[in-house]
Formats: sequence, C-alpha cells, structure tokens
Amino acid sequence: MHGALIVTWNPDQWDWGAAYLDAIDQTVKRVKVKDSWSTGVRKSGVSPGDRVFLLRQGTKGRGIVASGKVTSEIYESKHWDGSARPANYVDLRWDVVLAVEDLLPTEALEEAMPEQHWRPQGGGIMLAANAALDLEMLWVAHRDSLDVEAEGRLGRGAAQGRLQDPVLRKKIEDAAQDRLMEHYRSRGWKITDTRLGSPFDATAEKGGKLLYLEAKGTQTLGAAVLVTQREVEHALAHAGSTMMGIWSGIKFNDDDEVDQNSGYFRIIPFDPESGELTPVTLKWCPDD
Repeated sequence: MHGALIVTWNPDQWDWGAAYLDAIDQTVKRVKVKDSWSTGVRKSGVSPGDRVFLLRQGTKGRGIVASGKVTSEIYESKHWDGSARPANYVDLRWDVVLAVEDLLPTEALEEAMPEQHWRPQGGGIMLAANAALDLEMLWVAHRDSLDVEAEGRLGRGAAQGRLQDPVLRKKIEDAAQDRLMEHYRSRGWKITDTRLGSPFDATAEKGGKLLYLEAKGTQTLGAAVLVTQREVEHALAHAGSTMMGIWSGIKFNDDDEVDQNSGYFRIIPFDPESGELTPVTLKWCPDD
C-alpha cells in the first residue's frame, strides 16, 4: 500500500461552499470528484496514487471528512487566501466526502492512533504505509457504521445498493480469488481453479500436499465474511487443509476496476469451529 497524505480544511478560514455539498452528492453516487488541495509547507514526497485524507479543523466539527487519491506531483500556484505569496498544491480525486455530522471525529482518531498528531497547524503530513493502512481500516469501519445507521433509517436497499451491484460484486470475488491463487502459484504450488460447482474455489498441490483454497473479497474491514453451508461442511471435513484468503477494504479505480493497491490481504486457516459462526439466513421447506 502507498503512504497517505493528510491535508487540512478549516472552514473558519476558507469556505468550501456549494462545491462541498456537490462533492458529497457526487461521491454518494460513486462519482469521483476532481479537485486540488494545499499541501501546506510540504513541497515533495507525494506521488500520484498516494491516498489522501481531509482533516477538518476549526471550531465547528473536527475530524476526517473526505478521502481520495493524489493524481499529480506537488506544484506551486496562487495562494488560496488571495495573498501574493504562492502555495503548494496537489491535484486529487475525492472518492468519499461526508457531511460534517458524519465525519470521523478527531477524538476517535486520537484513541485509535495515539502515536499520530491529529491537531496539526497545517496540512502536508505524510503517513507511512503501516499507519496509512491503520487509518484506512478505521475509515472503512466508520463508513460501514454510517451504512448500518442509514440501513436502519432508510431500509436495506438504500444503504447496501452499491455493495449489491452484481457486476462490482463479481469483480471483487474474482480479484480476491486471483490474488489467493497467485500467492500460492508464485511459491511453486500447482493451482487448479474449481470455483464453478465446488464448495471451494481452488486447489493447491506441492510435494504431495493438497490444500483447498477459499477466497473472500469485501469493501468492509473483513472482520466477518459470508460462507455457505457447503463451504462450512467441506472445511470441517478437511480440517487443516482448507485455507481462506480475505481481501478486505477493496476499492475501485476510476474505470470501475479493482484497485490492486487497496485494502489488506491475509490468508488464514478456514476452521469453522474456531471464531464464531453465525447463521444469517434460514432454509424453509413448505408443506405440500
């Protein structure tokens, strides 16, 4: 994962105005919003593809209010406050812009990542990859919590429609499986794709050892994943030989293809008897 750039916005000093409301509306519709933003005193160390988070400051709500990706190197231009001095900027695309009442509050950031200073005098702070991943996961969890609240207010379809898009869902599933298979293939395992009609997605063979592979992809934190009854039964019957690859926090690029640098990928033994297995659907057989 790339590092992450923290830029700041203090509405007491600069009014984003109607463009802010428009950015909220556009990103809800999954439209990325082109913009440019000051990097404070920072003049280098930022590259296209770096993640960027907008930290709202001032007296009327403090916290992370937007995220996106940098699309340029840092450059100089006229200062945003109208003064004669120049300022440093990057071009970017916002992928999520939240209303002030929905922001990820500074207090939550300080509690989860106390080693990071969350009340800076200006923007341009660059987080290392590990800290960037921590912030990304915190941001995803916060947005998930907003989806849950929206689901309660508006009904399941309103909150979950984007995640239920069948084309995007298929891309997530395929990307997770491809990444899992490539992990083993690159280490000398013979891979067989079995995703169609089997209770597992692939097999991996090497040195007389056989593994069953199950892949899960999600735009959430991946703290829980959905499994089928067949998948569970097969994993129980092949305890110790079934591995699950979970790619969490998946994001999409501007062309609606999976961003290969997004999220976090991990491989763990698929042991349904460990952890917590919770039924989320029921099968009903009506009387004749």
